[in-house]
Amino acid sequence: MVLKVIIPFYRFDLWRRVQTLENTELLRQLELFLTIAEDIQNKREEEFYSRRLKEVDEFLEESRREVERLSSLLEEYEKDRNIVLERLEKYGSILKHKDRGS
Repeated sequence: MVLKVIIPFYRFDLWRRVQTLENTELLRQLELFLTIAEDIQNKREEEFYSRRLKEVDEFLEESRREVERLSSLLEEYEKDRNIVLERLEKYGSILKHKDRGS
């Protein structure tokens, strides 16, 4: 036995429009979910790079302080070295005069 179902065209057209609307709504929801997922990913990346930038800034600040500390140590070393060189010159000239006088 063969059962034939006849759907009037206007009802089929209505059914097709409902399907199109459902697909459009599904597509809109999918786009919304994708947008939300992209926003979340962007926020995570922004937070990650923000933390990294903060770490780099802290490292640069520590490095700057270390350079300042080493620069002051170098200045002290140069002062001490100059004092030692002056004393050596004095002792050298004293020894020269002593050798000439002997």
